[in-house]
Amino acid sequence: MSGFSLPAAMFILVVLALLAAAVYRTVAISNSSVALEMLSARAFLAAESGAQATMMQLFPTNGAPASCGMPSWNLTGSGFNNCTVQVRCNTTTADSVTVYAISSVGRCQAGDLQASRTLEVLANES
Repeated sequence: MSGFSLPAAMFILVVLALLAAAVYRTVAISNSSVALEMLSARAFLAAESGAQATMMQLFPTNGAPASCGMPSWNLTGSGFNNCTVQVRCNTTTADSVTVYAISSVGRCQAGDLQASRTLEVLANES
């Protein structure tokens, strides 16, 4: 009986070590998923901000002429660190109605993780 306790104890230690490694891997994957989800949300909001800024240039409240050009820029402020926005705006006129096609791409990164979201908007003057 005395020779049985050492192998049983070693077996239990190995099983517990494997269980601990599996739990650690699961937690690490979960943390990475949460971080990527957060970056995706920030990238979407960055793209939305770019589209809204372009809409403000297209339909200004002060009566200024519409401007369809919007360059890329780095966002600053809380929640937008390491985020960039690239906006493209195309104008088409058909039957004397001007249609604006806006494509806004928001990109955010943190360390080796990065996320990109594209938002497309169509607007017209009536």
